[in-house]
Amino acid sequence: MTQTPPRRLLVLRLEARGCEAEAWINGIAVARVDAACQRLLVPVHEYVVEGANHIELRLWPASAGAAAGPLAPGVERLCDGAERARLQLLLADSDLPTQGNDGRALARIDWTPAAGEVCTTPLGLRRQALLPVRFPRWRWCDTPRIEDPAAVLPAVRTLLRQWSQALSGGHSAGFLVATRLRTAELSVAYGWSAGAAEGRLRAHLAALHRDGMRAWLPGPEDELVLRPVADGRLLECLGAGGACALRTRPGGDGASCSLPLRVALVGNRPQVLR
Repeated sequence: MTQTPPRRLLVLRLEARGCEAEAWINGIAVARVDAACQRLLVPVHEYVVEGANHIELRLWPASAGAAAGPLAPGVERLCDGAERARLQLLLADSDLPTQGNDGRALARIDWTPAAGEVCTTPLGLRRQALLPVRFPRWRWCDTPRIEDPAAVLPAVRTLLRQWSQALSGGHSAGFLVATRLRTAELSVAYGWSAGAAEGRLRAHLAALHRDGMRAWLPGPEDELVLRPVADGRLLECLGAGGACALRTRPGGDGASCSLPLRVALVGNRPQVLR
């Protein structure tokens, strides 16, 4: 795979007021905001493809444990005119855009209901965007659709248990090997050296261990959920309440660190691709 460092950074900005909102790119949930966090900026090179890309803004989305796909009608809400949500794909110069330096907007979805308007949620607003990118075709685009996520659950649960035990002991080698396909594609997406990217992840995990983040879930009380995304080609690994399945136990201040994982079937075996 040829590495071509991106000249600019493609990011997604998601903002919401008076509602909960989620942003999806090509069937993958990439950001979620609510009253506690009303604005996010997320680099998205690894989720976009050359040519047509499908983006979606979901209002009051289903819980993270629900399957991706058509949104079923749910709750009727009377809008008061204060609710707002916006999804933007921005092309910025080399760094995350800041206020007053937004970069160039390549795609946008706005939701601004009038006072008195009734909407049925979850509500999905979709559009197609042609993006000027020249990335290779990512592996997840061609992996088989996983028709029965429950059949994959035991194997993924075993992997998560192995990784959590190893990371709790300060041993990251097995996890780095298991995520090498993802690391390689992220390196291509952002113009990194593959060795440097893996080194940064190794150093990050070692720092967490030194700083006392030694107890990694899933513990026996956790309930693993595999959420199908990317039209069922990837399974997002989630724990109780929709949090990342592989994460540290909260510290005294409530802070926790997580490692988001999306697995695909490669040669009939679960592999981390995102």
